[in-house]
Amino acid sequence: MGSDDNRDAGSEWVWVRRPPEAEVVAVGAGWPAANQEGRPLKVVFASPARYFTDAAPIGNGSLGAMIWGGVESERLQLNHDTLWTGGPGNYTNPKAPAVLSKVRNLVDNGQYAEATAVAYGLSGEQTQVYLLSWQKENYSFQKLRREMNGANGTVEVLNDKVLKLHGADSAVLLLAAATSFQGPFIKPSESKLDPMESAFTALSMARVWSISTHFMLKAWNTDFQSARNMEQRYNTTMGCSSPSNINLQMNYWPALPCNLSECQEPLFDFIGSLSVNGARTAKVNYEANGWVSHQVTDLWAKTSPDAGDPVWALWPMGGPWLATHLWEHYSFTMDKDFLQNTAYPLLEGSASFLLDWLIEGHGGLLETNPSTSPEHYFIAPDGKKACVSYSTTMDMSIMREVFSAVLMAADILGKSETDVVQRIKKALPRLRPINIATDGTVMEWAQDFKDPEVRHRHVSHLFGLYPGHTMSLEQTPELCNAVANSLYKRGDEGPGWSTTWKMALWAHLHNSQHAYKMILQLITLVDPKHEVEKEGGLYSNLFTAHPPFQIDANFGFPAALSEMLVQSTGSDLYLLPAIPRDKWPHGCVKGLKARGGLTVNICWQEGNLREALLWSSSCQNSLARLHLHYGDLTATISFSPGQVYRFGRDLKCVKTWSL
Repeated sequence: MGSDDNRDAGSEWVWVRRPPEAEVVAVGAGWPAANQEGRPLKVVFASPARYFTDAAPIGNGSLGAMIWGGVESERLQLNHDTLWTGGPGNYTNPKAPAVLSKVRNLVDNGQYAEATAVAYGLSGEQTQVYLLSWQKENYSFQKLRREMNGANGTVEVLNDKVLKLHGADSAVLLLAAATSFQGPFIKPSESKLDPMESAFTALSMARVWSISTHFMLKAWNTDFQSARNMEQRYNTTMGCSSPSNINLQMNYWPALPCNLSECQEPLFDFIGSLSVNGARTAKVNYEANGWVSHQVTDLWAKTSPDAGDPVWALWPMGGPWLATHLWEHYSFTMDKDFLQNTAYPLLEGSASFLLDWLIEGHGGLLETNPSTSPEHYFIAPDGKKACVSYSTTMDMSIMREVFSAVLMAADILGKSETDVVQRIKKALPRLRPINIATDGTVMEWAQDFKDPEVRHRHVSHLFGLYPGHTMSLEQTPELCNAVANSLYKRGDEGPGWSTTWKMALWAHLHNSQHAYKMILQLITLVDPKHEVEKEGGLYSNLFTAHPPFQIDANFGFPAALSEMLVQSTGSDLYLLPAIPRDKWPHGCVKGLKARGGLTVNICWQEGNLREALLWSSSCQNSLARLHLHYGDLTATISFSPGQVYRFGRDLKCVKTWSL
C-alpha cells in the first residue's frame, strides 16, 4: 500500500478483500488482481456531530453506539438489541372469530366503512392500562475518590458518575452489557467469532453500498438474539420495531444477491419463533391451522394483530411474506438440507394457514376477506373512507408466491402427494387474478376504488414484479406496462425504503434511467433542521431517511443496485439489465450471486458488456441448462457445477475451465 495521503486521495472508492474463489476466477480469466491489503473503509467527518444523524454508528451486532465526535467533550449514545420494554405475552383474542364473521358479512354487502369500524374488534382491547407504584426514595450524597496509578496517569471516580483522568494521553473504555432476554441457546463452538472475516469480502463496491453491507454484517451472528428492525439499535424514534409489511423484509433483501446468505440466519430463527406463537394466533383468532403473523411484531415474536387502525394492524400477510425468504434462500444457495429441515416445514405451515384463510367468493374464485392494502385507505362506492375490503392485489400476489414455493419444494423433496400440496394445486388456479384499472394502472384492490392518496408511499400492489415473481416483461408484458403506469402515478417522491423499492421495480422493467433517478433521489442530502416527513434522502452519516431515520433503505439500496446489474429466475440470467450506460460507462463487479447457486463476475466498457464469468461451486446445483440474456441477445448453455464459463460481449462462451 502507499502512504495514507495516497489512500485518502482515493477515498471516494472503497475496496475490500474478495472471497478467494471469486478473485481466483477473476485472475484466471486475466482480470487484474485486487490489492490484497485493500483501501481503507473510511468515512471522514469535517466537524463534530450536531444532530443524531450526523453521528457515526458503530456496533458489534448486539451493542450499538452513536459517536458524536466532540473535541472538548465526547458524547456516546449506547443501546443493546435486546433492551426492550414489555415482555412476552398472550395477545390472542378469543372473541375474534365472532367479529370476523361480522366483518365478512359487511364486506359481502359492500359496507366497507362499516366493516372497517367493526374490524377494530379483531385486535382485541383497544385501550391499555398502565399500573404504577412507587415510594419516596431517601437519597444520600457522598463524594467518592478512587485512584489507580498507571505508568503516567491517574483515574478518579467522582460521585459514581464521573471518571476523571490526570496525566494520560489516552484511555480505553471497555463496555459489556446484557439483558434478561433469553434467546436460543448457542453452543460456543457455533459462535461466529468474526463474521466480517468470512463474509465482508464479497464485492467491490462504492460508499453507500459499503456502509449498507457493513450494517448487515454487524447485525449478523448466531449469537445475536434479534432480527434486524427499522432502526437497528441506533434509534428509538419509531420504537425500533419490525413491521413486516415491507421494512423487516427489505432489511434482508441484499443478503442473497450480494453474497451474504449467512446473514439471514437470525431471520430464520425469528421466523421459527413466529411460527410457534403464530400457530396459537391462527387457532384462537381465526380457527385456522398453520401459523400466521401480522404487521407488527417485536423481540418476543408477537404474532397477533396489534391494537390500532386496521389499515396497518389487520394484515395477516406478514408471516407469509417472510416465508417467501425461505424459498429464496434455497433458490440462491441450493442447500437441500436447509430446504428439508428448515424451509419446508415453515412454508407448509404458512400455506396451511392461507388455505384456511381463503373463503368461497363470487364466480368460483377463492377470496381473502377481510383484506387490506398496507397502510392505504380507499374511497368506497358510497363515498365513505375505508380500508377493509376483500382480495387485495398484494394478498393474492403473496399467496401465489407461497403456494408456488411449496409446490416446487415438495417436488424436490418428494412430498407432492401430501394433503397440503393437493389442496394448493386445487386452490392456486382459483385465486383472483391481478387486474388492470381503467386508468391503465395495476388495481390495488379487487375493485377499482377511488384512491384518496395517489402519491402513497407503499407500492404493495406491485409486489408481483419485485420481490415476487408473478410478473415479468417476458411473461406478462401488459401487466408490466401497468406497473410502469402505477409508478408514474405514485410519483418519485417518498421515504427512503419506498425509493429503493421503486428503484428495484424500475430495474425489473429494464428502465435504467428511472432506476438511476431513484438513486439520485435516495442520496439527496437531508438537513436535520428542515426534515420533511416521508420525503426520503440521506443524512450526512449515510443513514437513509424516512424521515426520521430508518435503516431499511440502507439495506434496500444494495439489493436494488444488484438488480440493475444481474437478475435471475433459476433458469434465466440477465446481465446488465438496467445499467445507465451514459452514467456508468465502465465498471466491474465480482461475486454477485444468482438463483441456481451461480456466482457472477461482470465487466463492461463504454456502456456495453465486455465479458462475464459464471460458475457454481455447489454440488447440489440442479441447473442443466441456463438461458443467458444481454440486451436483445440470448444464449443457452449446458451448465455443470464446478466449471467456470467465460462469455464475451456477444454471449459466446469463449473459454471454460475447472474451478
